[in-house]
Amino acid sequence: MRSSLPSCGRTWACCNVWRSRVNSQAGGHANGGMRVAAREPDMAHQTGVELERECVWDDLHRSCVDALHASIVYLKYAAYFAQEKINLPGFEKFFFHAAGEEREHGIKLIEYALMRRKEPVNNKTFQLDYSYKVPAATTGLSALEDALKKEQEVTLSIRNLIKTCEGDKNDYHLADYLTGEYLDEQHKGQRELAEKIATLRKMTGIDDAPKEGRKLVCSAWRTHRKCRKLC
Repeated sequence: MRSSLPSCGRTWACCNVWRSRVNSQAGGHANGGMRVAAREPDMAHQTGVELERECVWDDLHRSCVDALHASIVYLKYAAYFAQEKINLPGFEKFFFHAAGEEREHGIKLIEYALMRRKEPVNNKTFQLDYSYKVPAATTGLSALEDALKKEQEVTLSIRNLIKTCEGDKNDYHLADYLTGEYLDEQHKGQRELAEKIATLRKMTGIDDAPKEGRKLVCSAWRTHRKCRKLC
């Protein structure tokens, strides 16, 4: 390269200017500029995708919070029914089991975030609320109705997250995971709660079922109680 430089009387700055002109005439500088310009949109696009996916992880944190908050509410219901003055062990067992399931759901979402090399919690979106108080006049029926509302909230949160993943965010792996792991179990849980609520309403006679149907349910319940006393 030194043989192509001008005479030694010129400064290195002049040499550099002269060299750039030669390269420009040869087309090397123009081609290099085209290559750099071609790379820049790709880098900008990748950065935009990453920023969009960060919104997905914020929604994931919110779904995790919803599941853990449901677990806290169910624990409070279980403790309420375990009191000596209430003493409904069936409802106590049911709500302790439901609290464990929701807690497991939250842990699975945290583990998934770690698997994707993302932070499992976010100080801005991951804030648990412990302020829920069980009403003093709570019955088994009202507790199940509140639990059904809570399950519907959790299901809606997961469905919204799936919609976000399937939209412009293009995170189909997370959408697949949520659909396979959560939605089926959520819908089955809601169906189970709805069946329990319907049964209790028929037994207490506060639903809109025909009187003949309520009489059949009540007589079957009385027969069951008599059989239990005989055993």
